[in-house]
Amino acid sequence: MKFKAILFKTILSLFVLSINLVSDAIAAPNESSRSLLQSMIKEQGGEAPNKANITPSSTPTSPFFKTHTIVFFYASTCPYCLQEAPVLKSWALENGVRIEARSIDDKLLPEFQDAHPATKALIDAAYQGQPIRYPALFVLNDLTHVLYPVAIGGLSEAELKIRMENLVPKIIAYEGRAVI
Repeated sequence: MKFKAILFKTILSLFVLSINLVSDAIAAPNESSRSLLQSMIKEQGGEAPNKANITPSSTPTSPFFKTHTIVFFYASTCPYCLQEAPVLKSWALENGVRIEARSIDDKLLPEFQDAHPATKALIDAAYQGQPIRYPALFVLNDLTHVLYPVAIGGLSEAELKIRMENLVPKIIAYEGRAVI
């Protein structure tokens, strides 16, 4: 079990680093990676993510979530996704966190009636060529448009709370912020 935890942390670190390296490498000097991602999505015939695609919730309880969004990939036929959706929705409402739900099979879940299809460009940005597994959670920095992996597979509300309590300070430190 300890080996799996170390392996997961190593893979997570490499994944975060690769997302940032790819983001830095492909962004044009005068164009943000978000603009590039939106143009890639439009080229694929999909809809670019924007604030209208985000599930509204209460005011963020943490300054972190004023500039970050949770991206939730799911499939309507996945039992783990069906289990994760109410947990995620409840946690997000309790903590004032925006959720951008993206459907792999273009179908809605009761908790996310405003979800949008997961476009090829968004999947490529999130999974970086790795196999697509779900449910999957990522943190999206709304300013830099970098994605940070949170979890692949279902989490209980307690597990989600602990994961975010541990991950948010690491993202803040990585991004060079001084305020949690």
